Amino acid sequence: MFGAGVTLITHGLNSDVGGWIIPMANRILGTNAICYEIAVRDNGSGGHVITTSKLSGPALSNSPNAEIIIKLDWADFAGTFSLGTSTTDIATWVTPVLMSASNGIAELKGKTFVDFPLHLIGHSRGGSVVSELARLLGANGIWVDQITFLDPHPVSLYGDANVHVYSTVFYADNYFQDMDLITYGAPVAGAYNRHLTSLADGYNDNHSNVHLWYHGTIDLSTPTSYFDADDNATISVTEAMRQAWWNSYEHRGTNTGFTYSLIRGGNRFSPDAPTGTARIADGINQLWNFGAGSNANRVALPSNNGTWANLIQFHLTGTNLMAFGQSNTASIALQWAKPTSNATVQIFLDNDFNPYNGNEQLVKQFTNPGNTTNQISFGAIGLGIYATNATPGVHTIFAKISGGGHTRYLYAPELLTVMSSLAAPRLNIALISGNQVRVDVQALAGQRVFLGRSGNLVAWQYVATNWLSSNGWSYSETRTTQGNRFYKAVLQ
Repeated sequence: MFGAGVTLITHGLNSDVGGWIIPMANRILGTNAICYEIAVRDNGSGGHVITTSKLSGPALSNSPNAEIIIKLDWADFAGTFSLGTSTTDIATWVTPVLMSASNGIAELKGKTFVDFPLHLIGHSRGGSVVSELARLLGANGIWVDQITFLDPHPVSLYGDANVHVYSTVFYADNYFQDMDLITYGAPVAGAYNRHLTSLADGYNDNHSNVHLWYHGTIDLSTPTSYFDADDNATISVTEAMRQAWWNSYEHRGTNTGFTYSLIRGGNRFSPDAPTGTARIADGINQLWNFGAGSNANRVALPSNNGTWANLIQFHLTGTNLMAFGQSNTASIALQWAKPTSNATVQIFLDNDFNPYNGNEQLVKQFTNPGNTTNQISFGAIGLGIYATNATPGVHTIFAKISGGGHTRYLYAPELLTVMSSLAAPRLNIALISGNQVRVDVQALAGQRVFLGRSGNLVAWQYVATNWLSSNGWSYSETRTTQGNRFYKAVLQ
């Protein structure tokens, strides 16, 4: 499952993006994914400079998948002797780059990184960096879809901020160990906390093995290896590690960790407790009841100016198969902390996961009044699908919210199949010559027909599928066995 979003990954003390981050980013969507680097550099005179660059991937304007990976590199200020620079400083310098349409990436053409849902991933001191990024984004009204802590370890010597999950974070998960004597993580209130107690092999320290554990939930191959340039070593996830590091519920890493990202589409609302204590749904924001109950499991923001309007949740709640002239329903949750303003909300059908490449079709538009920082707007949306605003096919569906000169997008995890009609197809079957059978399907242009075959009317095998561009379709095949043969045509 893909959905347009931005995944930002950052490191901790004495590290950079050239070690484990590049391999992790490459495994998320492949080496040809749209990938950028934000680098915070020492300018040599007691200050800093930020550079942005594209590392890989097609042009955003024509890619079928607008998922973006950002590698945040602050290595010049992450060394043992880089005193005087805290994680709050790093986040304060980077936040404007994420929000700015003048972010140094020409191909974004006036768009910002925060137009899309955000997934922030930070290891060690980087856990404090992403916590502070969420706080500073929240101060501008920007919701973060997910924040993932990997053995978070702020260092007071540097003035690092404590790790919190703020009120504008929808989901939080935290993977930590406390086996190392000096560098270790801790539970984070408001997150789904997974305590790791078995991390033998891999790196020479358990602290680094936490990000390797998470890597193993992205790259599910066994064995899998990558070269860590910082350690100058090849690091592997072996069969023995698959068996020891993840419990039976987590199924060798396939059912935990990155599973709960929007990209992978795992069930964040699950009440299951994989280790017998923490529930997966504990990481859901429960200041409002999004479906996981109500609980004060978030830290209040010191400030929120409500500059950005937000789409928090968007789902197709009606049927996944419909025809022109029928209606459908969706649900939406949004917040714009501007009580006296109105945001414009638009719903589009799309043919991929990129709202920028021009193949989207507007099916609904309405205004929604702003609210306060203590309110969320929940609503049901009726969708009318017609030949004038849609084409037959399997579509993604996304919402777009605009207000105050800013825009954010959110794709629903559900797909929608649209046909011209749901009128049942009919069949004419003829034995042409010898063992040659022809099946004439009488159906309508714009319908998708699955043709099934059976020898006993019980066990069916689908032998062909066709999106009809004209009325009718003929299918031929040769019988290779004797006995009865039955056919059926199904719209789906």
